[in-house]
Amino acid sequence: LIIVGFMGTSPQDPEVIQLSQAIEQGRVGGIIFFAHNIESPTQIKKLTDHFKSLRSPHSLILAIDQEGGKVKRLGKDKGFEDFPSAQFVAENYTPKQAYLKYKDMAQMTADAGFNTVFGPCVDLMANAQGLKNPVIGGKERSYSADPQAVIQYAKAFIQAHHDVGIMTSIKHFPGHGLANSDTHLGMVDV
Repeated sequence: LIIVGFMGTSPQDPEVIQLSQAIEQGRVGGIIFFAHNIESPTQIKKLTDHFKSLRSPHSLILAIDQEGGKVKRLGKDKGFEDFPSAQFVAENYTPKQAYLKYKDMAQMTADAGFNTVFGPCVDLMANAQGLKNPVIGGKERSYSADPQAVIQYAKAFIQAHHDVGIMTSIKHFPGHGLANSDTHLGMVDV
């Protein structure tokens, strides 16, 4: 089973129709939604409800990147609430306070129809020669350079999402934050 992305914003779009058929045939087990799939809370709920209504032989994964900060698909520009970055959370909230903030974000994500979030980022903040990795530190995606702090805040994120029925997938394990450029754009030495 694979998770795929797609073009489209409504059940009537050609790629959504094609994807729906692949889901009902058991060829696709999940979908990742990107910014280009999301216009508003009403629109995305209709689209996720459409995918949920399909007769799939598998439990369908409806996934989204929703860490908070700069890494979000559900944001103010689309009619949703913005949430702070991991770095901001660790600098301004206790893990218990972070849990409450993340529970609000998780509920918003669940209300939009998603059941999986790719997050949290559990990489360590690296600051070699005063430079931040552009995709981890540069986007404030790490809680800290201290592994124990990362563990505590990541636990708060994960528990908050699990408590509203959303699966999580931790990502960007320690080491990526030491890269001097963005691994999404090419090969990088660490």
